[in-house]
Amino acid sequence: MIRLIILLLGPQALHGQRRLLMLFGWLWIAVGALMLFDILQDGRSVLALDALAVMLALEGLVAISAALVIGSSASRPVLLKGLGFLFMAFLMLDVPADDNIVATLVFGSALLLDGAVRIASSTVIQHSRWKPVALAGCGEILLSLMIFVGWPAPHRMTVPFCLGVMILLSGWALLRIARQLESFALNQNQAPTAPPRINETLPLTVYVWTPIGSAKDARRRYIVDRYIAAVDGGGNISTGHAALALAPDVYISHYPLNDISHSAQDFRQLLHSGEQNNVDGRFLPGLQQEVAAWCPPDKKIQFHRYNPTALRAFWQDYQQDSTYNLTRRNCSTTVIRALDSALEGVLGDKHLWRRFLLLVLDPNLWMLAVLRSRGESMTWTPGLVLDYARMLQQVTERQHQRWWLKLREVWRILRFGKASPRRQKF
Repeated sequence: MIRLIILLLGPQALHGQRRLLMLFGWLWIAVGALMLFDILQDGRSVLALDALAVMLALEGLVAISAALVIGSSASRPVLLKGLGFLFMAFLMLDVPADDNIVATLVFGSALLLDGAVRIASSTVIQHSRWKPVALAGCGEILLSLMIFVGWPAPHRMTVPFCLGVMILLSGWALLRIARQLESFALNQNQAPTAPPRINETLPLTVYVWTPIGSAKDARRRYIVDRYIAAVDGGGNISTGHAALALAPDVYISHYPLNDISHSAQDFRQLLHSGEQNNVDGRFLPGLQQEVAAWCPPDKKIQFHRYNPTALRAFWQDYQQDSTYNLTRRNCSTTVIRALDSALEGVLGDKHLWRRFLLLVLDPNLWMLAVLRSRGESMTWTPGLVLDYARMLQQVTERQHQRWWLKLREVWRILRFGKASPRRQKF
């Protein structure tokens, strides 16, 4: 999460604030340590978590209300997000009667499953950071076992215990980044660029062909056909695709030069990110040619706040090498890197510390960090790119969807039958 905040605010904007960042990191570590100490003593910090649960419940209820009032299929992600916030609020709320056994089971099982997936995926794919990722997976499994046995914190304190650990680790990450800030950039693009700007006429567009959307007469396998692959009626496998466009001269769509075999015998070997799986690649010239050769994308997300100069500099450098790798350098990883370049520093133009605190407190950013962690610990897929781009748009451009503003908007729709025009504002 901290790395995402630094990306959105921009290393250049934070370069002169390194000492304050280090101070904030130490304070954040102190907050996490005090919370853990309090949990092991008498648990008074549960009151603060109840207040956070109420805030999440408000966010969830207003999101659900807005989705129901709008009533279109486009509001479905908002509805699901609202239900997710309500569930998180339920887990955080202290319920002494059942000893918070539901939170214990949910958090313990989630950490156990996530740790196992991290270890399995990192050892199979073996990307550049696979050892730290596998070690983090081992830590998650150890933490899940501690939660199940109720030590060192009782089951009633499961949520504050996990939150304290998360705050402690995020403070440590902030200290590391503050020390490395002079050369830090998620996209590794150090070329000086013009500041980001808002462009209403030429949006930056992410196109996604989901596996289920690009397969004809697909057999439904929920979650699998959303994030991995779908099988059509003829037995053909579709993994989907992702591309990014900025008119008139940027279209980023990375393909292997020849189709890669998906046979079960060598599929595990293909997932290895090593150079032995590098193949020649190609870049498609435009969306029209791609649609003519295949099918239209079934999803698209548009950004109006971005840095076109940085994006073009990234694309000019990236297209010099067309090498394709199924897990390390595929269509989805290319789109994510392009987004990093275009959106680096997009929120760092003014009110720096106000925005820093708002991002820390934004539940959308927490979910965005979870999605980014999934993509970086395994590999990016078109389904993950779609979810990530949607949430990234919420964080960078749709700040009018904070719960108190959404509540006012729902009231306006119910009263007047339409929403008022609004301008982008953080």
